[in-house]
Amino acid sequence: MMHRIRQAFAMPFSRMGAAALIGSTVILLQPSPLSAQARPDTRTMTCEQAKARVKAQGGLVMTTGQNTYQRFVATHQFCFSPTDVTQPAFAPTRDNARCDIGFTCRDRSANAQN
Repeated sequence: MMHRIRQAFAMPFSRMGAAALIGSTVILLQPSPLSAQARPDTRTMTCEQAKARVKAQGGLVMTTGQNTYQRFVATHQFCFSPTDVTQPAFAPTRDNARCDIGFTCRDRSANAQN
């Protein structure tokens, strides 16, 4: 008798557990608002707006052309590696085809070879 009672209660709980697991998995797989945001496009900003964005965020990836993008930084402290060096970076903006937007990070050893 006790075995039948356990079976009767075990089945709904296991179904509920499976449903909860599937539901939470679906929720976790939904894109977050942050992942849905597009990269800022330098071509839609003025040169000053693009510079200000890099300065405000420190480091960010921006679209620079139809199929191109680049990571820009305000200072060396926003580079990923301590061996990186900064180089001036230019990008096309709405009002300047070659806006001095900030810097890019390059590996110091790669820099020595150039």
